[in-house]
Amino acid sequence: MRLLIARLGELAQTAARRSAGLPALVEPLVELRAELRGKGCYDVADALREAMARGGVSVEDTPTGPRWSVLS
Repeated sequence: MRLLIARLGELAQTAARRSAGLPALVEPLVELRAELRGKGCYDVADALREAMARGGVSVEDTPTGPRWSVLS
């Protein structure tokens, strides 16, 4: 997972963030985080969100589910 998050950071800092590459990496992590929250594993879900933020991706929890964006 660490390698995936490092790659996420690389993509977030390049033009590739506008391609299909970034969603293919981010969306499984967002889904995993939602599953963790659903199971009550909030500490692990929060750690995953913090790691994603270090990789350049913000995750926001909304009433309709999580939403992610690239940090500028």
